[in-house]
Amino acid sequence: MARSGLGARLSVVAATTALAAGCVVARPVTPRVAASPTTSVRLDHFRRDTVAVAVKGGAPVSGAWLAKGETATCGAGDAATKIGPEQHGVENNDPSERLVELEFANMVVHNHFTTPSTLAIALATQPPTCLTLPLSGLDPSLAWHIGGAGGPINGGMRLGTFLPLTGRDDGGHGAGIEWDLVTIGKWVGPVRPTLGVGFAGTSRMGSIHTAGTLVAYPWVFGRLGLGVAAGYELLPSWGHDFADGDSFKWVHGPRVEVHVVAIGERLLGLPPPERLWQYGLSLWLSRLDADHFGTTVLGISLLKD
Repeated sequence: MARSGLGARLSVVAATTALAAGCVVARPVTPRVAASPTTSVRLDHFRRDTVAVAVKGGAPVSGAWLAKGETATCGAGDAATKIGPEQHGVENNDPSERLVELEFANMVVHNHFTTPSTLAIALATQPPTCLTLPLSGLDPSLAWHIGGAGGPINGGMRLGTFLPLTGRDDGGHGAGIEWDLVTIGKWVGPVRPTLGVGFAGTSRMGSIHTAGTLVAYPWVFGRLGLGVAAGYELLPSWGHDFADGDSFKWVHGPRVEVHVVAIGERLLGLPPPERLWQYGLSLWLSRLDADHFGTTVLGISLLKD
């Protein structure tokens, strides 16, 4: 059964490529703190395979474990492989706290976001103290936000081919390829403004391709996402046999797209637009015009973000 609504309402989604690459910080929307008589521990952020906690008080962290479910015990579950000071330059504005980074094995943190999970922290006190903090869950109070309001800037690429349909080709625009080496965009609510830069070419014309589009994903069908995009593209183009004798033209025009992308596991508490995998296909239509030149083209591209 199809679900409708803008991207922010999608419920079956996957982790962002940016989080997987370890370059984006996710923070709890609502503070999560556990305390002993002498030391408090606050869940500060996570990125890829690390979770960072802010510790206030004298007791050092001696161990950490992730366990599925709403309860956890020190010594049980997936243990942190390394414990030490925060290493990625994430700042904490409270000088009374110190950031401690808990590093886990590859994909352990990701896997614990697919189900309700809890973090257990062992403090080196006498006797030893064990504090627990909820990591992920269905409760809205366990939500996370990524990269601040609006989310991170994500990058990727696309490669496709196109064919002319109608218009005056003038000998300069035949079937060819379009390769955007870099596509970047940032979710703003349910839509994502995206800019792509790369190359386009045919046997008789080469272009620097730039395109700006506004993307949204209104529907999900099981593990498949369907999106739409509209925008404008600009192609400074060089050709050796334009009909009017020109060797260079500023080719430009509107563009519309339909995206079909894979949807992965639901990650609890993470904002859905950030977690759309950009692995899929784009079917697009452009109207390109310049002085003594015009054509409508139909293309298909592979998307990778």
